[in-house]
Amino acid sequence: MTVKCRCGQGNRVPDETERGSRYRCGKCGEELHFIVTAIPIPLNNVVPDTPYRIASRDAHENMSKVPAIVSAVLLLLAVLGRWPYGFYTLLRLGACGGAVYLAVQANALRRFAWAWIMGGVAVLFNPLVPIRLPRSAWQVIDVVAAVVFAASIPMLRKRP
Repeated sequence: MTVKCRCGQGNRVPDETERGSRYRCGKCGEELHFIVTAIPIPLNNVVPDTPYRIASRDAHENMSKVPAIVSAVLLLLAVLGRWPYGFYTLLRLGACGGAVYLAVQANALRRFAWAWIMGGVAVLFNPLVPIRLPRSAWQVIDVVAAVVFAASIPMLRKRP
């Protein structure tokens, strides 16, 4: 995109700028202040000498997939075989931690249904006050929870 300086010089700037990037005019060397928007808007009322924050694609625009994938894999491993007690403790920590992280992400993205779902999964798998159920019940719960974690990956992305 082209950004005009106060001196009148048009300067080429990358369409996608990094947060904190600074650009200077090629003619006068003064720092360029501009706003990046998805829709071009006229900037008739821009005050000179006012530093405008450069809006860029945030590195955390989409939630991290790692907690959802790790939790789903641990839950599916729990269904497939018998493991020592330590594995199930790790499963509770991983599933609860992943669910809490995803609940916070869902809340930040204003997807409140997903925040409640992940909050419920976090309570179910909390390691501090474990819920005691028979193995057959946990196998069903583990499969359902793995599906919920897998479904959360595309559902908790930021909308364009």
